[in-house]
Amino acid sequence: MADEPAKESSSKASGESAKINSNTDWDNYLRMFLAAVPPISPESKNSAQQAFNMVTAIAQKVPGQVSDAVRMLLELLQELTNIKGVEVQFQSWRVIDLRLHILKETDVPVNRDLAGIGKVEAVRLSKLIHAQAELGEGNRDLSLRIHEGLAVVLSFTLFSSSKQVIPLKGSAKLVRDEKGQLMVESSTNVPGTNMPLKVSFPLKQILDEIRKQVI
Repeated sequence: MADEPAKESSSKASGESAKINSNTDWDNYLRMFLAAVPPISPESKNSAQQAFNMVTAIAQKVPGQVSDAVRMLLELLQELTNIKGVEVQFQSWRVIDLRLHILKETDVPVNRDLAGIGKVEAVRLSKLIHAQAELGEGNRDLSLRIHEGLAVVLSFTLFSSSKQVIPLKGSAKLVRDEKGQLMVESSTNVPGTNMPLKVSFPLKQILDEIRKQVI
């Protein structure tokens, strides 16, 4: 009789362990890959390709955990493989650091409506664009932490006829629109107010422009 609680406790612990292992397969595989291969060099011209190959290999090992967020990460990395000079580094098994250098500050026209109060006229790219892509817990979402290099050019029909340039910093999300294309979705405030404002723009259009402007 004295063994029963021990058996029950052991069975419960075993079940919890299996659950934990199931939820961390992705992290475990990525950790093993990072330990087994040489670090990706930021100076390498194919650092994005190396990162893409690594994440693809992991996705093949644990296909049951290939969520849409993982597919979006793979799509992002694949786009980056065609951009010269991009620096891609794993900061951890969930965070990938991205740095892109371009020749000059550039405005990319996007002309997207802002809930009837104006529009996003363009996305402004600086010479250095620095952001981090991060897979959320359980690979449920893909966020983009913007450090520098991105701003939106807004015009407001109800407030002012002048244009406003709003730097984008902090957390944004990578999502898909109704056509399935990757969008960057960020939040800011209407200038001079506390009114929240959601802005979004197509990622591929921005990367295509960067591709033309790389050093």
